[in-house]
Amino acid sequence: MKIKIRNNTLSLLILLSLFVPLFSDAWIMVPDANVTIIVNTEEQDNNFDFSIKSWIGISLFSSNILNIQTSSLTGQDNSTYITTSSGSLSVIEQTLVPGFKVDNIFCTSDNNDNVFFYQNNKVRITAKPWSNITCIFNNKKVVSKTPVLIVPGIMGTEMFKDTEKLWPDTTRMMNPFNTDSFMDPLAFNENLNPIETNVTTGQVLNRELTLDYTEGLKNEFIGQGYVEGETLFTFPYDWRYGVSGKFADGTTNVDMLKNKIESILAQTGKDKIDVVAHSMGGLLTKKYVVDNQVDHKINKAVFVGVPNTGAPEAIKTLIQGSNMDIPFLNDAEVKKISQNMPGAYDLLPSQTYYDNNGSFVKTIDYSSLLNLEKDLNYQESKSYILDTYNLNQTAFTQSEALHTSTFDNYDLKTTGIDLYNIVGCKNYTMTKFVAEKTNAMTTGFVNLDASEKTNGDSTVPIASASSVNASTNNTFYALKTKHSNLLSFDGSRQAIVNLIAGSNQDVGNNLITKAVLDADPNKCKISGWFFGLFSPVSIEIIDQNGKRSGVASDGSIQNDIFGASYEIIGNHKFIFIPNDENQTYTINLKGEGTGTYTFINSQITNEQTTKTESFINLPVTASLTGTVNLGDIGSQTTLTVKETPSSQAVVIYPGDYTPDTIPPEVIIEFDPIKKDLKFTGKDNVSKPNEIIVTDKDDTITLTDKAGNITEIKLKNKNRKKMMMAEIKSITYNGKLADTSKNQMIFRWYYDKQNNLKTLYQYAKQKSGYNISFIFDGRNTKITGKDILIRILKIEKGLKILKIIKKNSIIRYDKKNKRTKNKRTKNK
Repeated sequence: MKIKIRNNTLSLLILLSLFVPLFSDAWIMVPDANVTIIVNTEEQDNNFDFSIKSWIGISLFSSNILNIQTSSLTGQDNSTYITTSSGSLSVIEQTLVPGFKVDNIFCTSDNNDNVFFYQNNKVRITAKPWSNITCIFNNKKVVSKTPVLIVPGIMGTEMFKDTEKLWPDTTRMMNPFNTDSFMDPLAFNENLNPIETNVTTGQVLNRELTLDYTEGLKNEFIGQGYVEGETLFTFPYDWRYGVSGKFADGTTNVDMLKNKIESILAQTGKDKIDVVAHSMGGLLTKKYVVDNQVDHKINKAVFVGVPNTGAPEAIKTLIQGSNMDIPFLNDAEVKKISQNMPGAYDLLPSQTYYDNNGSFVKTIDYSSLLNLEKDLNYQESKSYILDTYNLNQTAFTQSEALHTSTFDNYDLKTTGIDLYNIVGCKNYTMTKFVAEKTNAMTTGFVNLDASEKTNGDSTVPIASASSVNASTNNTFYALKTKHSNLLSFDGSRQAIVNLIAGSNQDVGNNLITKAVLDADPNKCKISGWFFGLFSPVSIEIIDQNGKRSGVASDGSIQNDIFGASYEIIGNHKFIFIPNDENQTYTINLKGEGTGTYTFINSQITNEQTTKTESFINLPVTASLTGTVNLGDIGSQTTLTVKETPSSQAVVIYPGDYTPDTIPPEVIIEFDPIKKDLKFTGKDNVSKPNEIIVTDKDDTITLTDKAGNITEIKLKNKNRKKMMMAEIKSITYNGKLADTSKNQMIFRWYYDKQNNLKTLYQYAKQKSGYNISFIFDGRNTKITGKDILIRILKIEKGLKILKIIKKNSIIRYDKKNKRTKNKRTKNK
């Protein structure tokens, strides 16, 4: 131990003050206090410097430097003296040492009148004469790196019932005879409390089979010098409660996250932490910041695939089930356990999602004249989701309380957080849930149709993930990286570590900046083939690297192809595979029963359908095998099938089995701009622009590309002059249809200023359905009768009745928006 301060002898001065009255009147010497300084450390020994300063009044009386070298993590010095004169103050301060931090200071004395005031790495002392003081400086080892916390998303943490692993147990999940019912204890009751109270969390998922959730990311951090448990941490939590759910004691996962952050900071001695948050983990982190805006202690936050305003895929999860891109996870089991789970409801699209992106639920009614197709508004979507499927109202309400406009639009940057955002794109992603009704006697839209999909990470639409308010320079896009792989996939994991650690790892071609995307939006757009396969046939796709998309042996969906999508609704399959990098595929078909099947292939280029080929009503048996031959881009698709293993292979071209013999439907509506009726066609094979419409006043013909003809004759000629029209007859390929009990009438009138003053639109069906739209120049009165209800309402402005005529059936579609009655001039 090195001592740089020697004991000072005051005896002579004291004697002089006793025997020389002159000195005692002018200067009375006061005995000093002795101070012993002890320094403790952890993990390693080090040199510690101290400064000892004393003031009398405002004047510096003494200043010294002391050095103590620890041995076996402790050291001390007892050679320090401080003044005790009236009005004096002494300060002992430990100089900051790299790698260490003063955790606490504690002083004791044999004189209770001594006063100690502690502040960070120093202590202020007002001492009494002859005192003996001991001050202990406890130091802790601190890391040089800012600690990193990985906050996973829903299903990103292991779950146990006692010692039984419930999630993820891949051995049981892969069992083809297992329905994954062993996961039932994860479910909640209707009161949002867990069915089983002995379910606990394990660790954050690392790697499970082909899914690399956090392992790759953690290894990337370790490669940059981070140490797990010292500078690299994960936050396991009970994802079933989500953000809005409450535990039995009233606490939430937000409270748990706060405790975790404070624990890490206490352990590391740091003041702030960096956070990497995936999916629902981003919502959890955001709520924590909103609740702790002044003292959140977050330095950097990297959001990865965060459903900021929700995701329509969550609707499918609750209504049909979803495997969330996790291999061998059974859709039906996920639906079962999620019904009363707050975490599942927290991911539903919010009012803000609707305000920014429009409808996320569509209904199609094929059973009556009313509401043929409708995009639901937010309140209608909410009612549909809750009422049709009897979902949990309380959980939905809690989710709405979370996803307020203020929360959804909250900008974390305003709290001083350095915010980054990584968004997945170029994956087929659900943006609209679609349901249909085919039977007029049913009360709801319970049959699911193919969902509408556009761009995203296969789970979260690009619009939702992009709305977290990160700056342009701090926003990045991971190409064709699926939601569950975003943390550890090539490109995204290197980018995350670069943003946190300031490293310069190569991100390859899988990640682009927002500036690059803004310059070329096609870089994120989808190109490939979309298949619709209508049972009973199974389909599997294998790419050039041996990756597979199809149904696994246990009935779950396996989708390992980069950028692919595989969805099953009922017995129908809907698949997307990309073709933007000259990929090649082997596509196998296998019969699953007896009957017919239909295969539809659409080519998509930059999210636009450029070509559709149909193979309709092909015969199938359980022994059928076949392949889909896509050929080169732009070439014709063919099927090669064998009815039995011993059969001769047959090549089928689009339309071979079902030549188009069906004439087109005719759609009739009034055009207020042209001041006349407009006739358009709809066909089972031909596209609208492939149907030729010939209008010769009282005779209108529609011809599809196969030559099928629909002909309509009107009762009156010169309809523009007479301003009226009524169907006289209709023929399909020369065959007269029975329209005796159907009726369609249009009458209209324009004044001298070319303003539409009246418009009468009427349709009647032989079964008793009827509808009339009467416009009086300001409002449209709608009256009629459907099979279940009578119609009577008044709409502001002009409403157009669209009549769809096929064979002897008249339908109408009122999905048209209000049409302004614009003033027109004859030319």
